[in-house]
Amino acid sequence: MTEQENIKLVHDAFAALNSRNLDAYCAHLDDSYVWDNDAFPAPVHGKDGARQAMSMYFAAFPDLVLELDHIVSSPDGNFVVNCWRARGTHQGEFRGIPGTNLPMHTRGCTVSEMRNGRIIHSITYTDQLALLHQLTTPPKSASAD
Repeated sequence: MTEQENIKLVHDAFAALNSRNLDAYCAHLDDSYVWDNDAFPAPVHGKDGARQAMSMYFAAFPDLVLELDHIVSSPDGNFVVNCWRARGTHQGEFRGIPGTNLPMHTRGCTVSEMRNGRIIHSITYTDQLALLHQLTTPPKSASAD
């Protein structure tokens, strides 16, 4: 596939996640898909693994929104790199932390390898320490002068 087709595939995958359509999201993944993510103790394997991982995020952050900031492709189109932002409200358990109703926002970068119109491997980098800090530290309130 071309650079532009693979970039569109990633855009479509993000749109499917934002609409909570995990079937459409998984349709963009190869059956042999592997997702390496510093938020997980081990790589996620296959479409079912990706579905379970995203379901965990949606349970923890029901209003989760993912926004693409930048997206580029390698000249051969086999790799797509995207920088993204995520925001939501922590309403369910996440990494052992019960819902706090605190807002969350984070940034990340995902490198995806493409083959035959599907994503076969992704590596996601995020600042997990900053994310966990947001979920365990109430925001400072403005003090009256």
